[in-house]
Amino acid sequence: MARFFIGVFRHLLNIFMQVADVEIKDKDPELNDFIDNVQQILNNGKYQFNVVDSVPTYVGDQGESTIVAGNPASPSTQQIYTYVNGQWNYINFGSSGQVQLDGSIAMGNFFGANSTDGMWLGAPTWNTAPFRVDMNGNLYADSATITGQVTATSGDIGGWVINQFGLTGSAGEVGLLPGSYPFYAGNIDPTQAPFRVTFAGVLTASSGTIGGWVINTTSLASSVTLNTAGILLDPVDSLVRVGSTLSTYITIDGANHRIRTSDFQSGALGSGWNIDNNMATFNNIYARGAIITSSFIKQTISSVGGSFLICDSDVLANNIGS
Repeated sequence: MARFFIGVFRHLLNIFMQVADVEIKDKDPELNDFIDNVQQILNNGKYQFNVVDSVPTYVGDQGESTIVAGNPASPSTQQIYTYVNGQWNYINFGSSGQVQLDGSIAMGNFFGANSTDGMWLGAPTWNTAPFRVDMNGNLYADSATITGQVTATSGDIGGWVINQFGLTGSAGEVGLLPGSYPFYAGNIDPTQAPFRVTFAGVLTASSGTIGGWVINTTSLASSVTLNTAGILLDPVDSLVRVGSTLSTYITIDGANHRIRTSDFQSGALGSGWNIDNNMATFNNIYARGAIITSSFIKQTISSVGGSFLICDSDVLANNIGS
């Protein structure tokens, strides 16, 4: 007898679904898949079917995966529940199209998401995935191609530390600060860095080469070793040196307004030569052109203080004619 009533009940449900298949599906094609699924479930003979507040609901045996579709308390919201291993899980479809899941998401072995780790792609687990985002919004990716704008005021990129002013090294001794010093290196204080470029383009460097010149802390030289450099430009002493200090060289001394050789010694027995504001001293003078002067002394030997030198002389072989 019980089997008889069960059979009648199933027959009536099938008649209902046939009516629903005609009337509901014709009026709302979006319910096609839903009704087809309910029909398939009914055919299995393990589920009940109810209509509450015009929302279709079907409930299966809790011995297997139990499914409930529809929310009688809120007809505008559709929910699907699964009962697995003694625990309910659900998918909630809101009226505005949002989807809410209770539990984790897994698509094959290479995509997943949950409320503990976050979201990942490319591996079965979060910590081995090449792309992953944790629950705090931290993004981890082995590679990325970004065609839009990227804005960041903290973090690390390619060994550089990101801050609100620019990029710096881990210890701050090198940096790129677009608003003040676009390039600097050698000191955590950009204003004291041995190499720095200001926003106005002013370059400061205490070493390096430029146009064949070697940059030193206080000079430019034609070679790394200052003593042997052929030319030295010394802005501190306002001095230009031509020649190596290992031999005789010439200095152009702007501070003392003179040009002289390094072996210059004044006096009748001196050496080298010197030109300054008051005197030009040479051993010999050969002039191809005229010598123009406002004072000229000839055949006169005089001494006022100091020393008077008479060198050894010889006898003329012949008298000098007139």
